Amino acid sequence: MTTYYNAVIEMFSLFNQTWNAMSSPIAGYVPKIYWQGVEDSEKPDRSKYFCRVSQRTVSEEQATIGEEQKRRRYRNIGFVQIDIFCPRSEVMAFDIGRRLSILARNTYRGKETASNIWFRNCRIAEPSIEPDSYRFVVFAEYEFDDVSDSSIDDEFTPILFDPPMYIIDGETYD
Repeated sequence: MTTYYNAVIEMFSLFNQTWNAMSSPIAGYVPKIYWQGVEDSEKPDRSKYFCRVSQRTVSEEQATIGEEQKRRRYRNIGFVQIDIFCPRSEVMAFDIGRRLSILARNTYRGKETASNIWFRNCRIAEPSIEPDSYRFVVFAEYEFDDVSDSSIDDEFTPILFDPPMYIIDGETYD
């Protein structure tokens, strides 16, 4: 069991670790990752490989009933989506895109994390052709039990430093 906030961090971290460790032999370098909710001042370089990672919740039903809010569990179901962009100007772009898509799919396929997020129905959608790139889309459905209560303060507590720092489940992040 985990919280929604920590689950998203864990799902994105799993992708980040795999991509950084294994994409370079496929593409010749580690393609840049654009993360959902993180604004980037520069537009993607369409002459290079890159990906965009996002997450969507589909359902969040209450799974238990308890007298105290903190004891309730909610079954969170959704999917991680990875859009992989490959420059059409490269002869091998389609093949490299397919191999990067397999890497992204296999990041989640048949996996379960330490906090019991489990993944199923991981798949590669047929690529679309855009004016300057092939776009492969990878989906990984997930499910986990969310034990967060209605008070956001129990999930993370902002600390007023410059830059901002947060305490999440007792650990400090910036």
